[in-house]
Amino acid sequence: MTIGTLDPGKLEEVTDRAIGYLSGAGISALVYLGDQLGLYRALRHGGPVTSTKLATKSKLHERWVREWLHGQASAGLIRYVGEGLFKLTDEQAAVLADEGHPAFVAGGFALLFLLLQRWERLYESFRTGRGV
Repeated sequence: MTIGTLDPGKLEEVTDRAIGYLSGAGISALVYLGDQLGLYRALRHGGPVTSTKLATKSKLHERWVREWLHGQASAGLIRYVGEGLFKLTDEQAAVLADEGHPAFVAGGFALLFLLLQRWERLYESFRTGRGV
């Protein structure tokens, strides 16, 4: 197989899909952090907040909270409302902050990281056929 024999449209489709999954893994890590650090729950109450206010409320470093907020807003998981203010819509809160809501999924991201922590055991299972 040479580069010239590849279908450019199919190549682009597979590349886009793979990059989407890679991007999703990065966003998944940030959702996991947001859930574990209580950032979504802190955003849920009190209306729009700045990164400084959220960092103070959460007892976290402002720069990292600011980066997290911008990443979450870029992913469409929280809303940027302008002038450095961020908030959760009711729908975003149901999915990311309200553990009692049927749409809540943020806790599920912990499963991904439990799986990744067992990577070496999974690798060995694939090699040997033994269970984890």
